[in-house]
Amino acid sequence: MSPGSPLVVLTGGVIDELSGRRSGCYTAAHGEVVRARIVLMAADGARNVEVAAALGVHVDVLSRWRKRC
Repeated sequence: MSPGSPLVVLTGGVIDELSGRRSGCYTAAHGEVVRARIVLMAADGARNVEVAAALGVHVDVLSRWRKRC
């Protein structure tokens, strides 16, 4: 995680919801699935550049979503 990135902390229920129903859902909107994966990877301690590379999104997108968590 980069020095200025806010720490993302999730509870068990939220982790279950994001990992089960959101990030692996084939019928959900693409943006919703990507956002769920962003939040999960950020909560695991991944840096913005690592998440951006893994999900194929721009680092600015990660910065915005990390601030919202």
